[in-house]
Amino acid sequence: MLGIWFNNDDFSVRGNKYDDLELLMRSGFTDLFILIKGVSNDVRNNPATFPYTDRLFREGSRLGFRTHGVFICSADKSYTERYPERTDVNLFGIRKRGMINHLDDRYRYHMTEAILTAAELLPMDGIQLDHLRFRHIVNGWSPDEEDVYASYGVRVDELKNEMKTLYDIYKPDRNLASVIQRFEEGDPQLIAFSEARRSILRDFTGCITQELRRQLPDKELSIAMMPAGLEPAKYSTSLLYYGQDYRDLLPLADHLFPMAYASSFDKGTDWIGEIARAAARKVPGAVIGLECDLRTGSELLADLNIIRGQAKAGISLFRYGRMVLALRDGEDTLLYNTYPGAVTRLILKDGTSESVTDCSIGDSSTLRIKGHYDLIRPFGSFTDHSGAYYEGELCIAYSDALKSCRSPGQDTL
Repeated sequence: MLGIWFNNDDFSVRGNKYDDLELLMRSGFTDLFILIKGVSNDVRNNPATFPYTDRLFREGSRLGFRTHGVFICSADKSYTERYPERTDVNLFGIRKRGMINHLDDRYRYHMTEAILTAAELLPMDGIQLDHLRFRHIVNGWSPDEEDVYASYGVRVDELKNEMKTLYDIYKPDRNLASVIQRFEEGDPQLIAFSEARRSILRDFTGCITQELRRQLPDKELSIAMMPAGLEPAKYSTSLLYYGQDYRDLLPLADHLFPMAYASSFDKGTDWIGEIARAAARKVPGAVIGLECDLRTGSELLADLNIIRGQAKAGISLFRYGRMVLALRDGEDTLLYNTYPGAVTRLILKDGTSESVTDCSIGDSSTLRIKGHYDLIRPFGSFTDHSGAYYEGELCIAYSDALKSCRSPGQDTL
């Protein structure tokens, strides 16, 4: 497969609203992953964004894309505002608005119903669970969660007091290196703690997926995963901080999506290769997530090259709105701008020659240029939904390179 994620952040600043789905098809994309339930809102309850989301699903289905609804799980601002007594409790006993408690039966029902009702409204082929984890080791300390820890043999008060002494929010590593080291050395208390957190997340996920399997047996289920669980140096972090273990969640979904977002994690292309190779060994059916935001076209091309042959089930790009698409059209090249802004300059490289040309490609607009090039570097600017302004080199995705990373012999999952 070749997937692409859509969220609704850019709707308010776009002049055009996703008029390019046919070009996405021509570029080789097969699957659309469309955000329905975000951290702060649910598009079903948002009259400003629902019509565009609805159009994405219906137009995507008409054109032959497989469409997937994406649902943020472990963060829900509106729910926690409505039920402040049910929010996450951190290490210091403070309730964290926006973060949910994974043991909250009401929220499990709320989450499941959000997916089921969306599936009635929108023509979706699949469902993806995203942001499915504890946010940090400092989260997940409600009395009922502490009871679970204790049931696994954790001396809760002792562990809490130690972590409170060590935890320093002003230090990049939170000063918990000694805790990680002891866990890796086999400390029974920390192993029990990690197993308890894994059980909470596994049970939360299983409660939802079991009902989805029962009521929506024809829908593909996928889960977006933190990459730490595939990094030897970060595996302990995945267990202790996030409660995520690929082995726990693999039986609950058809596909896991390791989010190999190099720039977000301050990594490079070689790191993406390591994640892809680990996924190929350990995660049957893994789909590798790559980001375009903060990546240049050259970097994205290198990312695609290093995972070619490793991503057995394909890749998915994050996201629409953060790339220029380049596809061959006969002797010409079509450039399609998905940014909520304009491309104003191109550097075209062909062999040893290089040329610079001014242009104007608005959002959801195309430009046809003569010939094919070894490298195209687009420059321009855009303003995102928060008002942040960016000007400089933009990311470009070449359709030929994208198609080469689709799963062999199949166009969809």
